Amino acid sequence: MGRSLEITTVIGCQNNCSYCPQNKLIKAYSQRSNINRLSLADFKKFLAQVGSHVHIKFSGFCEPWSNPECSAMIVYAHTQGHVVSVYTTTIGMKYEAIDQIKLIPFKNFVVHLPDGSGQTLIKVDDDYLLKLEKLLEYKISNLQFICQNLFASDDIDQSIKNLLEKYHNFNKTKLFTKPTTRAGNIKLKPLSDSLQITGQLGQCIKFDSGVLVPNGDVFLCCVDFGLKHCLGNLNNNSLAELFNSPEIWKIKKGFQDESIDILCRHCELAVKKGLTDNLFLKKYIYLYLRSVRNFFSVYYNKFKSR
Repeated sequence: MGRSLEITTVIGCQNNCSYCPQNKLIKAYSQRSNINRLSLADFKKFLAQVGSHVHIKFSGFCEPWSNPECSAMIVYAHTQGHVVSVYTTTIGMKYEAIDQIKLIPFKNFVVHLPDGSGQTLIKVDDDYLLKLEKLLEYKISNLQFICQNLFASDDIDQSIKNLLEKYHNFNKTKLFTKPTTRAGNIKLKPLSDSLQITGQLGQCIKFDSGVLVPNGDVFLCCVDFGLKHCLGNLNNNSLAELFNSPEIWKIKKGFQDESIDILCRHCELAVKKGLTDNLFLKKYIYLYLRSVRNFFSVYYNKFKSR
C-alpha cells in the first residue's frame, strides 16, 4: 500500500462529534506537550524528515481546517512532491482556501457530511452549503463524500442531497459508512463494546500510516486517540527511523504474543492471520469487485439503450 503520514493540525477538534473521543485525546496529549497547534514552520521542518514518496494525509485526530495555516501546509506538501489527500468536514475552511488548493491533484479529497440523527455536529447553513457547492463546481480532483451512519434510519439533509444530485454522481449506497469504537477509545450505543482479539494477528492495512501531532510526536494510527503507541518524534529522527523503532517492534511482537497489550487487539480494523479471517481485506476485495461491476454496467446500459 505504501507508507503514509496523517497530519493532525491541532489538538481538540471544534466539531466534537459524538463518536470521536476528543476528550480522551486532549487529556492524553496534555500530559505530553502544551504545543496544541502545528505551525507552518514546524510542518516544513517535520516534512523534511519524511521522504517525498510518503503519502501525506490531512486528517489525523481533528478537522484539518481548525488550523488557519492548513491550506498553506497542503500547498507546501504538494510542492515538495508528496501525494496529498484531505479528509475534512469543511468546518473552519474559508472560501479562499478552495481557490488555493483547487488545482492540486489530490489522491482523495473526502468530505465528511453531517448525518440525519445529529451525531456529526456540523451546522448546515448557507455558509456550509456555499462551500460544498464551490468544491463541486471547481471539480476538486477525486472529490468524495461520506457520512457516518450510526443508526439505520440515518440520512443526509435534503439541501445537501440536492447539491450532490445536481453536481455529483450521487450514489446513496456508497455514501454511508459505519463508525467504530476507535479501538475501544469510546463507548457509544449502538456501537458494540470494545473487542479483545485473541490468536495471531496479521498486519493491518493502517500499520504504515502514522499520525503526526503538533509537537512532532508520531503515533501508530488514526484510532490511537489515547496516544498509547508513540513511535518517536520527528524533531529527533526521520519517519523511516520511527517505523523501525522499539515501539514498532513491540507492536509486531504483540501480533504473535497475546500477553503484550497492544491497541490492535481492541480494534475493529484488526485482522487475524490468514486470508479467510481477514475481514478488512475481504471488505476491500468486495469494494473492488463492486467497482468492476459498476464499470461494466455503465457500458452495458449504453449498449442496451441503443
